Amino acid sequence: DYLASMEPVVQRHEGFVDKFMGDGILALFSGDGEITRSHQTSADKAILAAIEMKKKFKQSMHKRRILTLED
Repeated sequence: DYLASMEPVVQRHEGFVDKFMGDGILALFSGDGEITRSHQTSADKAILAAIEMKKKFKQSMHKRRILTLED
């Protein structure tokens, strides 16, 4: 399922999924705005996760379209 596939993306960026809300995800990222061991702030991590999630979403939509066309 799409939402479950996003959880590893969040975790890769030192975050965790707090809850799923309808078609959305509430994810929290480590840090208090200060630069952490990964040399990124929590905002940096959230943005990088969002970019990766958007790419993953586009890939899944492309795959879904191809499968639909084959039917």
